[in-house]
Amino acid sequence: MSLNVLLIGYGFIAQGHEAHYRTNGQVTIAGVVDHSPQRRQAAEGHGLTVFADVATAVRELDIDFFDICTPPTSHVRYITMALDHGVSALCEKPMFVDGSAVEADIFDRSIGGDVFAFPVHNYRFAPVFRRLQQVADKHVDGPAFGEVRVVRSGHARGVVDWLPDWRRDNAIANGGILTDHGPHAIYTAEMMAGSRVEAVSAWLHSESTDSDNETTVNLRLRFANGASTTVFLTWEADTRESHYAMIFEDGFVTVDDDHIHSTVPGFRFAEDIRSEFNDASHSSWFGGVLHEYLSAYQDKKLRHSRLVEARRVQRCISAAYSSASNNARWQAVES
Repeated sequence: MSLNVLLIGYGFIAQGHEAHYRTNGQVTIAGVVDHSPQRRQAAEGHGLTVFADVATAVRELDIDFFDICTPPTSHVRYITMALDHGVSALCEKPMFVDGSAVEADIFDRSIGGDVFAFPVHNYRFAPVFRRLQQVADKHVDGPAFGEVRVVRSGHARGVVDWLPDWRRDNAIANGGILTDHGPHAIYTAEMMAGSRVEAVSAWLHSESTDSDNETTVNLRLRFANGASTTVFLTWEADTRESHYAMIFEDGFVTVDDDHIHSTVPGFRFAEDIRSEFNDASHSSWFGGVLHEYLSAYQDKKLRHSRLVEARRVQRCISAAYSSASNNARWQAVES
């Protein structure tokens, strides 16, 4: 398979993707679209062909798929452009943001079509998560309880050439840390539980009364198999740490940044597995995403699984915002 990609947006994330495209051997970067003259200049400095708009790029280039590396509120627009032009779309999280009729149409068109949208759920490919998944997959009963705790000393800032603090602007980000990091927490929690989320409860906090969105989230997830997970996310810490746990009836597995420790019978170990959690671009994990995306051209079962996962992420986040506005009341999540 040999495909031509159009990079939509040329910030930190796109540059991380670019490194894999240059070495993958199956994908060629045909061009870059970015509204910012400075970012187009940066792409030209890497020898890339640049455009100020998608329409011109599609007209002048032979494109097989878009790689959408722009903020959340633009995702559906660019995915729709791709599908309407007869090309596929690989999209950063959250791929879906509001459950609209347009998003439902994208889902339906992608399930069985020759062209399709596919989410970048890159935490699946963090080395420490791959190891954790080995334990979860081979433990028959699955964990009864899980925990996710991700603390940051602030939001990830974008490139200085274009609104570096866009994550604090709801018109662009469509939410705060729940929208930004919540997708990773939700799909990794489902990975750990081996089941889908069926209900959520959430409490939100903003560090300032004039902030545009939330900076701390306490989220509870209840799964169809009876398991539960607590999720704590914050941009208000004085450090950067990532912690995860799976608790079984006969032991537990914990992840503290790059250290994983298991007491589960048959899986007793303590290991350090470098996973680059402190690299906000997570570029080292994109190779796994790209391999999965390329596989989805032929593997429609995989495609369906990831599309359902992306849709449920959106439904969980929407339900969490609804819960937070109703005193953390449990909200059902449509399957």
